[in-house]
Amino acid sequence: MKKLQLFVICLITCLFGASFLVHAEDIDVYADNSSETGVPNVLLILDNAANFSASAASCTYSDGTAPSLNGTAGGIEQCA
Repeated sequence: MKKLQLFVICLITCLFGASFLVHAEDIDVYADNSSETGVPNVLLILDNAANFSASAASCTYSDGTAPSLNGTAGGIEQCA
């Protein structure tokens, strides 16, 4: 039983130790994008407001369809 506990402790220690060797770089986000396909179009929104389902103006996409939350504050964010 003690050998199993020692093995599990060593395994966990190795896994945590290996995680320090692998890390992500954010340089790709800020580096010059020289590809011919254009710049990436990324929008991140974090909204945890209580009025997410409050009434708001309606909006439509450029193809004429409406968002699933149309008529609410969440729908305005979907249109954005």
